[in-house]
Amino acid sequence: MKTRCTWAKCKEWANYGGRGIRVCERWDSFELFLADMGRRPKGHTLDRIDVNGDYTPENCQWSSWTVQGRNKRNTVRITHDGMTKTVGEWAESLGIKPNVIYSRLSKGWTPDRAVSSVPASAK
Repeated sequence: MKTRCTWAKCKEWANYGGRGIRVCERWDSFELFLADMGRRPKGHTLDRIDVNGDYTPENCQWSSWTVQGRNKRNTVRITHDGMTKTVGEWAESLGIKPNVIYSRLSKGWTPDRAVSSVPASAK
């Protein structure tokens, strides 16, 4: 976290410190970081809730790789019936594969239609 945000020679710096992502001063102390976040649960990594926000106690959580993988700048989110979910979350809740939704979008379907039409085989 600190290296990506502070060391310009880090290979990931451009996606973190290079675009203004910072670590709060409080977390200069590992003890305070640990007090705020607790120990890392097995199978989890540190995730920023708002991917454009800083590393702060209010903006960080321990997440599984699946949750973190859905929380990226390039993640496609679709709002349907007042609910916003990632393509993966919509696919999961509809019982279809994410590539079905991506295929629909690439064919020009509106995002709303892409997640409101469930194939008969998925019902």
